[in-house]
Amino acid sequence: MAKIGKSSTLILEAEQPVPFQLAFQTTEGGRRVSRHAKLTSPMLDPLMRSRKGTDVYFKSIENWKPGPRFALDPFEMASLAAYLQEQAEIRRELERELDRLLADWDRKKEIGRGPDIWKRTKIDGVMFWPRNVASAEQARFLERKFGRKAKTLLEVEFDAPDAVSGFDVAMTPAWAEHLLTAKFRDGRCVELQVEG
Repeated sequence: MAKIGKSSTLILEAEQPVPFQLAFQTTEGGRRVSRHAKLTSPMLDPLMRSRKGTDVYFKSIENWKPGPRFALDPFEMASLAAYLQEQAEIRRELERELDRLLADWDRKKEIGRGPDIWKRTKIDGVMFWPRNVASAEQARFLERKFGRKAKTLLEVEFDAPDAVSGFDVAMTPAWAEHLLTAKFRDGRCVELQVEG
């Protein structure tokens, strides 16, 4: 259901099976002007997010012209539902990846590990994209160029034809001067990138 709120916010809501609300900023005429939304849901893990809420970005509307109507890609919506439903698994995956990163960055263990990491780390935003399956030509090119590493590259850069979800989780921890991006495919973190 879409409606225009009093605060010039376009709101999309779904009650079943996953309760969530997306609020896109709009102008007075009701035209959507932002490419991202605030995500709220009782399913969001409060330890992983800041009080400001969670910003979400949708690749399918990146180039959409401002207006009152737009459609999100079905794979993006399935990924949003998976993100909400799998909060516990996502948290464990992020803790494992952050612990692995900190093994090199923080050998004295001054920064918390496991669940303690969330005292100084919060999710800034989540990026969703339409399904992106490698063509046979792209797969052959990667295999020729990278050999055994091609399988890992395909897993990180492309969705499987039967993929259920895919999204990137962005964090800027208090202990790092860099943006950290964790790429998830079907509930599993396949890569943690340090940017900057």
